[in-house]
Amino acid sequence: MSIEKKAMQRIEKEFKDMTSKDSLYSIGYAYSDFNMSSLY
Repeated sequence: MSIEKKAMQRIEKEFKDMTSKDSLYSIGYAYSDFNMSSLY
């Protein structure tokens, strides 16, 4: 498993504890888009 994948899972797990599922998906996708842009 890639480092990026592990990071995303950890972040999602943390956000899950304090946000609703809908909010989690919004944050997750926004972070993913930003992360991909900065990596590549």
